[in-house]
Amino acid sequence: MELMSGQVAVVTGAASGIGLAMARRFAAGGLKVVLADVEASALDKAAADLRAEGADVHARVADVGERQQVLDLAESVYDRYGAVHVLCNNAGVGSGAEGRMWEHEPNDWKWAFAVNVWGVFHGTPAARVPGPPALHLRDQHQAP
Repeated sequence: MELMSGQVAVVTGAASGIGLAMARRFAAGGLKVVLADVEASALDKAAADLRAEGADVHARVADVGERQQVLDLAESVYDRYGAVHVLCNNAGVGSGAEGRMWEHEPNDWKWAFAVNVWGVFHGTPAARVPGPPALHLRDQHQAP
């Protein structure tokens, strides 16, 4: 799929790291970028920085582990831009606990599973692109 100026890229986990780097690259290519992240202050800063560079940015706080929040994100993207051309299900976390993994609390595992697995499951159909599927990207070093 060839990306073209004016298309829309949605990136989860976009407030920092690889997600923010992808958003910057898409913006540099003339794409409209949608940033989604759970960290509101980091998200606001990332969006402001991209706008200062001339990017068309829509930022929204969303926990990808919560289906309704992802559906609400998708609805806001379609209301604003009418399409999704690239979806980067980038949000990912570790368990949040230190030490040996078998010593982690069940809630740590539930949280990591919700973001790393359910986040992708929630995000992919929410893109609901008519015609050829959107280009789905997932950071290679994170859980599927």
